[in-house]
Amino acid sequence: MYCPVCEGIKDESLQTCPRCGRGVYVNHFRMLDMMEEKYGTKDLLELSEKKLTFGEIAAIRIFIERVDRHSGDATTYQRCLNDGTYKNLDKRISEIMEETSSV
Repeated sequence: MYCPVCEGIKDESLQTCPRCGRGVYVNHFRMLDMMEEKYGTKDLLELSEKKLTFGEIAAIRIFIERVDRHSGDATTYQRCLNDGTYKNLDKRISEIMEETSSV
């Protein structure tokens, strides 16, 4: 089944495509490196303000979840809630859904 949101994304960390519900794998470390090269930053808030792809959004969300789990606290998660990172990512997912609704 073809899905314009998640087609071609296969790698390490499982996320769920918001359009078709398939499990999608994203290598978040590699994707973050690629985003730094593409957008010139690794700052999560700055990245969340860009016109990200679903794979890029998944990589950021995976990174936030895992960095806190491995550091033993929830400071990154809480900061991203407070500074608008999650709000920006959710907004972009909605835009992607609208952009692909006719496909």
